[in-house]
Amino acid sequence: AAGETATLDVLAGDVIVPIEQATASTSVVGVNWLGRRTPVHCTASGKVILAFGPAPVRERLLGTQLEQVTPHTITARAELESQLDAARTAGVAHTYEELEVGLDAIAAPVFGADGDVVAALDVSGPSHRLRAAGRPDLDRLTKEGAADISRRLGYRGRRSET
Repeated sequence: AAGETATLDVLAGDVIVPIEQATASTSVVGVNWLGRRTPVHCTASGKVILAFGPAPVRERLLGTQLEQVTPHTITARAELESQLDAARTAGVAHTYEELEVGLDAIAAPVFGADGDVVAALDVSGPSHRLRAAGRPDLDRLTKEGAADISRRLGYRGRRSET
């Protein structure tokens, strides 16, 4: 619905791996992300999985030296923690040219039946197009898509207490 490339991404060890992709409907599109391993700290999916995932995983992944992938990559832990707090509040995480210059992304968490985050729905595209499109609309569409996938996985809006 957003007209941009959408991927379903999972955390595999210490990297983000796209497992499904729908390519943008425009002539200027991103790369085929399927199977491409990317750092957690500079992807919208990674940020949203860290924000909604278990604290020990967040501590382990943010406790390492964070690679400066582009001039815009955030490597300061305090700044990343602030972004994760904002993602938990907003229900989405953003990246602005942090993985690749000229590429922005938005991601929302996908929850399994037990209420744990199991993946992220990521919408990405050229920075000029995503910024001009109006973030609130893309945020809403991304959250709606992630919520739909979560429902299909049996999520009912609560975490298990086990």
